[in-house]
Amino acid sequence: MSKLRIHELSKRIKGKDQPATWVDCAPMSQGRCLFAATVLNNFIYVYGGIASSKNNKPTLVDKLVERYDVALNKWANIVVENAPSLAAFGWTLGPKEGELLVLGGSNGLELTSELWSIDLKSGKAMNTDIEYESATSLCKLSTYKPNDK
Repeated sequence: MSKLRIHELSKRIKGKDQPATWVDCAPMSQGRCLFAATVLNNFIYVYGGIASSKNNKPTLVDKLVERYDVALNKWANIVVENAPSLAAFGWTLGPKEGELLVLGGSNGLELTSELWSIDLKSGKAMNTDIEYESATSLCKLSTYKPNDK
């Protein structure tokens, strides 16, 4: 994994001569695609995804949630109780601090339109009854807006 040195990029944008550079970061414990990612309290959380594919059948990741510590350049595996193994979904931050909403997805064989709440602070997941447009959320970063009642 690489990251862009933002402070050098900001110097360049402000008219200074220092070019932006990329630096290598520590690798995740498991490579993946079609995953959700969010930032919470200066950590980057990565959820779900596909690790590989054999005979046109995807293999979902074993390490469901990983957390990257930017300051230490280290990844840690996080256990989330009851979290489903999914890939190719939509996601957004939820109404509670530290909550990631996972909209639909695939278990590798079939699509689901369930909506899961992943509480990254408590390490628990639960299926919710929040309604959403499943056909338009696949593989997209979404936004949560509560109903005005």
